[in-house]
Amino acid sequence: MVTFGIEPTHAATGYGYVELGEPIDNHPPARQTVRFVEKPDAETARTYVDSGRFKWNSGMFVYSARGFLEALERFVPESAAGMRDIAAAWSGPSRMSTLEEVYSALPKISVDYAIMEPASQDDSIEVCTVPMDVEWLDVGSWTAAGETLQADSEGNRAFGPAEHLDSKNVISMSDDKEHLIATIGCEDLVIVHTPNATLVCPADRVQDVKKLHGMLDERWK
Repeated sequence: MVTFGIEPTHAATGYGYVELGEPIDNHPPARQTVRFVEKPDAETARTYVDSGRFKWNSGMFVYSARGFLEALERFVPESAAGMRDIAAAWSGPSRMSTLEEVYSALPKISVDYAIMEPASQDDSIEVCTVPMDVEWLDVGSWTAAGETLQADSEGNRAFGPAEHLDSKNVISMSDDKEHLIATIGCEDLVIVHTPNATLVCPADRVQDVKKLHGMLDERWK
């Protein structure tokens, strides 16, 4: 099983990391994968980057279908059972009803958690990391999306109308050309305006959007 590690450019707290082990014979620059670690706090992230042994986890994986199914059976047997049920019904008249019933009941878990992390700790499975020295931008967060925008002299970045007075490093996003986002004396903020909601949060807490979403009741979703 193969993953790709991105060369860190800073001690990011919004990315997962992968720790590199020894080089794999005859397959440079592939390295043994020691472990995957989840999004760290700022101090831990700095330690990872300073050590030189860690790369950002790109979340991109390569494996054979057989290898994946065998790992699924080992680490998430309930998902493997559901996949078998879907496969058995795939060519028959109950395909859609089985898919709707079984798929919705499968554990909500990413490939990272379900397969790659436990596989890296299993001596019977070889997991390697191929380092990639490329410019990496994971636009799964508002701060990462902001990096695609041109900054002004104070580091403010805007998609849509925005005006800032004595503000620094503010990311503002709005697709409403008639709606102005304005700040006074703000620093390191993310502001996102949509027709249904407006988000304002410190830039270093954008990952908590998922927590916020989980708190909202049906009136706001």
